[in-house]
Amino acid sequence: MRWFHELIFSIYFPFLAISAHEREVGGRWAIEIVRWGISHGYLRNYGLIFEDYRVDIADVLLVWSSILVVYVVVRLTAKLSISRILLRYVAGALAVAGYPLTLICTRYNMPFLYVELAIAIACFVLWAKHKWPISKPVNIFLVILHYAFWASLGGGRSFAGGLLLLWPSWYRNWGMTKLTISYTWGIYPLLGFCSALLWACFFRTSEVKKAEPM
Repeated sequence: MRWFHELIFSIYFPFLAISAHEREVGGRWAIEIVRWGISHGYLRNYGLIFEDYRVDIADVLLVWSSILVVYVVVRLTAKLSISRILLRYVAGALAVAGYPLTLICTRYNMPFLYVELAIAIACFVLWAKHKWPISKPVNIFLVILHYAFWASLGGGRSFAGGLLLLWPSWYRNWGMTKLTISYTWGIYPLLGFCSALLWACFFRTSEVKKAEPM
């Protein structure tokens, strides 16, 4: 269980961070990487940087290299107290509020969204403190509702890459339909949902192990 939790966290965290930075097209890290390569003579200048396929490749490499770095750090610190803080608290906060906060910061800024997010966080905190007297099936249903609500808002420009950031972007020309490409942002709420469930399982399991006599 811990291994799956670490893996999803290592994917979800850099995935969100890099996507959130894509709010401004000219500020994309991938574009800056390609520009750096051109300015230093490592890459040829083909003109319009925004239509350069190498930006897509840089996006994919950036995401996967970040995932690898986060995962290696998580594994190397597995026996340290920082790992407990990272996987129990940081990962939990990311699972509940990561995608919603990224949407708020990059696309929406409406009061009722903060209300829903505050309610969701409060419910998770109560659950973590064993003060949420709701059955497991109902809890799972509420998590589904939480992510279904945020998924209904769509993705926006920051999340346009979606699955194409996890798989090479040039696949968009190799059989991926326009409909599929339009909804690749759906990977974000899906990863968030999986992250929330795995975090909850890990959180409760770690509590049991902590309570066991040495």
